[in-house]
Formats: sequence, C-alpha cells, structure tokens
Amino acid sequence: MGERLQREANHAVAQLEQDQTAVPTALDSVSQGYQVFHHLYVLRFNGSVSASDPQWQQQLAPLLEENGDALVDVKHNDQHMLVYRRHFEWQGSNGVLLVGEDFLR
Repeated sequence: MGERLQREANHAVAQLEQDQTAVPTALDSVSQGYQVFHHLYVLRFNGSVSASDPQWQQQLAPLLEENGDALVDVKHNDQHMLVYRRHFEWQGSNGVLLVGEDFLR
C-alpha cells in the first residue's frame, strides 16, 4: 500500500508540473481520478493549506513541517491511517503533499 500512495503522490506532482492551473484545482482533478486509491490529501503550497478531508487536516498538520519524503503511520483516537509525504517544487515555490489511506473507511 505504501508504494501505491507514493506512486499516487508522484503522479499528482507530475500533473501539477505539467498543468498551469491553480494547484488545488489540479490536485482535485488528480484526486478524482484516483479516488479508489486514497481517501484524502493535504497540501501546503505558498503558505496555504488545503485538504480533501477537514477532519484530518489538523491532525496531519505536523507532518507538513517534517523534512524528507516518507511513509508515516498515523494514529488518532480509534482511527489509523497510512500517509505518504512528498515534498516538491512548482513554479519556483516549495510545497508538501500528503496522500493518505484511511484503513477504517
């Protein structure tokens, strides 16, 4: 599953690099095409944070501050999720993308 999340994150970043539209719009488009693979994303770009699931945005915020790409096991109360963190650069700005699979859904 970790490899699948990594492939999805890499695919989303590649789509952003090829598309001149706004980042959240491009990411929503990628997310719709890959709904079967993940349940959420959290994106930080140019100081703004957006997420496909507000429930997890606050919980995952600390992962946006960590360095390096990594697969992270996240637990919160009775919920458990595998998250892949991908750092990227787009149009001269740095960003961080989290792609997660919620095991309880």
